[in-house]
This record gives sequence, structure tokens and C-alpha cells, in this order.
Amino acid sequence: MLATAGSDEKLAQARKLGADEVINYTQIGWPKEVKHLTARKGVDVVFEHTGAATWPGSISSLKTGGRLVTCGATSGFDARTDIRQVFYRHLTILGSFMGAKAELLDALKFVGSGKIHAVIDRTLQLAEARKAHELMEDRAQFGKLVLVP
Repeated sequence: MLATAGSDEKLAQARKLGADEVINYTQIGWPKEVKHLTARKGVDVVFEHTGAATWPGSISSLKTGGRLVTCGATSGFDARTDIRQVFYRHLTILGSFMGAKAELLDALKFVGSGKIHAVIDRTLQLAEARKAHELMEDRAQFGKLVLVP
């Protein structure tokens, strides 16, 4: 599994969570590194939640017949796509936003059994909600921020 992040600290955390290889997406030409690591094939699936800043590279990183699942746009929503890449390479682009309550309950079974767990960066008091937003805007967290009353 390949993971991308925008800092060495986040890349190290991704490795600790099980990434086989890590790539800093702030480096020019990072999709070429993806191709290098996959013997020029590209990846099967990209989970894209950053948005405009990484979108073109995410598209380029897919192998022929690959799928991109998008679920966020923290760096902007106006991403450019060379649509020729989509039809020449038979790519699939899927949008995903949360899910039904039943799906959440099914996923929570895996949490309860310990098969998956949330990555929590830190817990803040509800009164620190502004700080939480600032951390997200600065991309200064790895994982979820939890607000408690």
C-alpha cells in the first residue's frame, strides 16, 4: 500500500500504520514516484480527499482501469481533469459522502471487535473548537480531532 502526505512527520505516521511506501505529495513529480514504485503500472485505487492540490496527480497515479474515490476537497473544489485520461485509460471516478446509518452501524462492528480503529490526533474541549478548525486549516493534524463537552 502506498500513502501520500504533505510532511515527513505525517509520512512517518503513515508508515507506522502500515504503509509499505510513502510519498510526499508536495514534491514536484510525485506521480512519477508512484509509477516508479508500481513498475510503471500505477495504482488500482486512489482515495482522494485533498481536492484541487492533489487531484491531477491522483488521476495520473491510476493504472489503466483504475478507480478514484473522492470524499473531500480541503484544498479546493475546482480541480482540473484532462477528461481524455478518463476515457483513454478507462478510469472510474466515484464520489462518496458518509453513508447510511445502517452502514455506520455495520462499520462500528469492526471497531467494536478491534479489527479497525480510528486514528485520533488529539482530543480538545468543545470550547477549543476554533483551535480545532485552525489545526485543520493548517493541516497540522494526522487523524481525527475529537471535541468533548
